[in-house]
Amino acid sequence: MVGNAWVNSLADYSDLKSGRLIGTRTYDTSSSAWEGVMSAMTQEQVQAISQQIISDIKSAKAK
Repeated sequence: MVGNAWVNSLADYSDLKSGRLIGTRTYDTSSSAWEGVMSAMTQEQVQAISQQIISDIKSAKAK
C-alpha cells in the first residue's frame, strides 16, 4: 500500500499537584509516499513525537 502516513497528535500538559492545565501542543509528522502507510515509518513517527515530548518536558522551566 502506497501513500503518506500522517500522525496528528495533541498533548495536554497539566500541573500534577493541582490538575490545572498548563498548556497544549500539537505534534504532527508525515511520512514519504515511498514508505507507504503500512511501513515502519509510522512507528518511527511515533518515536520521534515521543522523543520531542520528553525533550519539551525536560527543557520546561518550573513556574
